[in-house]
Amino acid sequence: MKRFSFLFTLLTLGLLIIFFEAFLTSCASRASPGGGPKDTLAPVLDTAFPPNFSTGFKSNTIELVFNEYLNLKSPGQQILVSPPLENKPDIQLKGKRILIELEDSLLANTTYTISFGTSITDYTEGNVNKNFKYVFSTGTFIDSLELSGQVYDAYTNEADKDLLVALYEINSDTISLDSLPYKKIPTYYSYLSETGTFQMENLKASRFMIIAFEDQRGDFKLNSGGEKIAFYDSLIVTSDSLPPLRLTSFKSEPTYKFYRARHSGYGQIDFNFSRAVPDIKIERMGAPANPDSVFLDFGENKDTLTYWFTDASDSLGFLISGYEGINDTARLFLRDYQKPALKLGLESAEIRLQDSIVFNSNLPLRSVYPDSFLVFSGKDTFTTKAFIQPEMPMKVFLLPSKRPTDFKISMRPGAVTAWFNRSADSSEWSLKTLNREDLGNLDFTIKGEPGFTYVLQLLGPSKEKVMEKSFTDSTLVRLRNYKPGKYSAQLVVDENGDNRWTSGDFFTRKQPEPILKYSEPIEIRANWDLELEWKIKPQSGKGRDPSKKKTAPASDAPAPSEE
Repeated sequence: MKRFSFLFTLLTLGLLIIFFEAFLTSCASRASPGGGPKDTLAPVLDTAFPPNFSTGFKSNTIELVFNEYLNLKSPGQQILVSPPLENKPDIQLKGKRILIELEDSLLANTTYTISFGTSITDYTEGNVNKNFKYVFSTGTFIDSLELSGQVYDAYTNEADKDLLVALYEINSDTISLDSLPYKKIPTYYSYLSETGTFQMENLKASRFMIIAFEDQRGDFKLNSGGEKIAFYDSLIVTSDSLPPLRLTSFKSEPTYKFYRARHSGYGQIDFNFSRAVPDIKIERMGAPANPDSVFLDFGENKDTLTYWFTDASDSLGFLISGYEGINDTARLFLRDYQKPALKLGLESAEIRLQDSIVFNSNLPLRSVYPDSFLVFSGKDTFTTKAFIQPEMPMKVFLLPSKRPTDFKISMRPGAVTAWFNRSADSSEWSLKTLNREDLGNLDFTIKGEPGFTYVLQLLGPSKEKVMEKSFTDSTLVRLRNYKPGKYSAQLVVDENGDNRWTSGDFFTRKQPEPILKYSEPIEIRANWDLELEWKIKPQSGKGRDPSKKKTAPASDAPAPSEE
């Protein structure tokens, strides 16, 4: 009996321990995991069969094993084999493994590179393994030539990024160089880094054309012709002594085209063009319009023209002509819009002694009544002259007889009348006059290369264009009574003499005109005279073949930003 009691006690104790452990396990399973830091690491290759960088390669299958579960994004577009195969390999993803089945016979004594682009990401966070490559050779050695370089934006001189750098082998069977990026995938490729650099490895010794472009569709080809692009002037021959290349990216200027006409508001139609049109002719079809009822406003960018009209109609037709072969028509039915109220806004609340006070209008103006403007400071009141210039009917100019340091302008109702029988309501503005001691001066000497024509552009603290000047060889710019702030300067090397910056063109092999940046801020201080000298020295143009005789200049003092 005692023995049975002892066994019963042991059994009961054992069951209690089991239930207690089960309870603890149950409680533990209810707790949420701690989480830990977010995974930011891209997948890494663990093992490859055959091994990466194999020689004497004879296999038709390749197995790549990574350290974590994968996703493959757009493998048909992102994964390339170079030299290209006639049939794309069959690529399958199985967990951590990528299985590749080669459908073609491989060339003898050839180094192949399977480039995965940005297709390999981890399963959970989407971290990308950029530019992973599997390399093998059917011969006894791996091609080991390399090519590196950097791409800069032609207008900003800043390192570019998000471009594909493509290398096309040139041989007797190569099609037209102009057609290559549109019809063929590159023999080798790389992506730009965040700093605009690129690196290509395991290249063969041969002749190549190199370009960089926006791969907008992810198919390794140019498509629209409007993509950003950079190219080297001449073919390159890969070798151990090839220096790093420097390419300049740009967007080609579109041909002059009329896009469309749009009824954008009461009494206004917008005519959109592909690029700025210095001069254009807009004619009303049918009965000609009264000249007093029409105003053409090109705006700031000159690629959109606003046609203001006062005579109402259900529909209007136009002939558009007069510049670079533009010869088009437009017909549109007018929508119902409410008449807008007239609004005047002060262009700047801080003016210099020599500046006019300028108000911008949202509508073309008809008339202004000078006596309806009052200028006062404290208890003093001053007369003012108000007027509208015929060529700028969207602005009102005021010239007060005196300019106190701080003053106000009061406008009575009806002081300004505009199109559509609109008049201004009463308003009041506060202004400040900047005296000479509040402003600074700049004497800026630019010593260019003899025979070169330049366009100097001076930009204000908000990157607005303060002044622009064309000159040949050298010039001295005197700026008097300018607002304090950090200004910047740049020089367009005006190779075609059209007094502006001209972009490049891939089809004609024309590089964009170089833009040289004055690397240090030009700080204008109040009550201060600043003298600067910018000396330009010759250098090979960016993206150009350095063996060519024609050179583009660059700055030597201070250190230029493009160096």
